[in-house]
Amino acid sequence: MKEEVVINREPLANLDISEIPPERIILLKGTIDWPRVDAIVEKLHELSAKPTPVLIEFNSRGGEFWDGLHLYDRFRLSAVPVVGRVMGVAHSAALTALQGCHLRIASANARFVLHEPYMELRTRLKRRTGTSVLEFVATQIDAVSENSLRVLNILLERVGATADEVMRRKVENLFFGEERILTPEEILEFRFLDRIV
Repeated sequence: MKEEVVINREPLANLDISEIPPERIILLKGTIDWPRVDAIVEKLHELSAKPTPVLIEFNSRGGEFWDGLHLYDRFRLSAVPVVGRVMGVAHSAALTALQGCHLRIASANARFVLHEPYMELRTRLKRRTGTSVLEFVATQIDAVSENSLRVLNILLERVGATADEVMRRKVENLFFGEERILTPEEILEFRFLDRIV
């Protein structure tokens, strides 16, 4: 059974992030991959010894699907409040990871990209014959579809759109539609942000 996590944003609503000391800031920059995620998780664990907020500075064009979900879970289940601030870009897996933060902020010049997960076919197809190639490709397509629904459900749950049919349709159209660069105002309208600074 899925663990229900209720994020209480009230204590963070009026948080002045300029009061977060530099030693409690973690940079999430570049590609989201295992070595970078491992370093961020280790630092977050170290900073969890004190109950004060941690600031994650985002400037990432995304990266690996599962690593983005790992960060999302780490942030949302953190023992300390996690504030995510986008200074630059938060594309793809970075935007998904941002949704795990207890408070989500972006600069007015930040930019975002949201799209369905991609998956590369990494196999030696010439060694496969007949229907086994088709079966393999079908399995990969099923995995991509499952991953798409996983991210879509995270977004819908995070923005409270599960009960709001109009917002649900808007989010689905954005997610499954043409990939494009989004402004902080658009992201705020979709409830993927709490504040623009």
